Amino acid sequence: MFTTEPEPGEQVAKRKSATLKFSATKLCRFREAAGESGMTQLQLAVAIGVDTGTISRWERGLAVPDAGDLAKLAGIMGVGIEELFE
Repeated sequence: MFTTEPEPGEQVAKRKSATLKFSATKLCRFREAAGESGMTQLQLAVAIGVDTGTISRWERGLAVPDAGDLAKLAGIMGVGIEELFE
């Protein structure tokens, strides 16, 4: 018989689901702070392998980077992926 109830003494882990939201504002801040004089959208686009329109859409919150691009962004900016989220 299948049951969803835990056996007596069995601990059940409950997780709160957290909603993460990509932070366009943080991306702008990290890009502008990168290097001594900041990093242009063009420099960031070339480093990631996307066009400048894509960077612009990310920074304006109109699009979100995919997992691979998030990893590249974090590496270029010298931050953890989680730091790109609110």
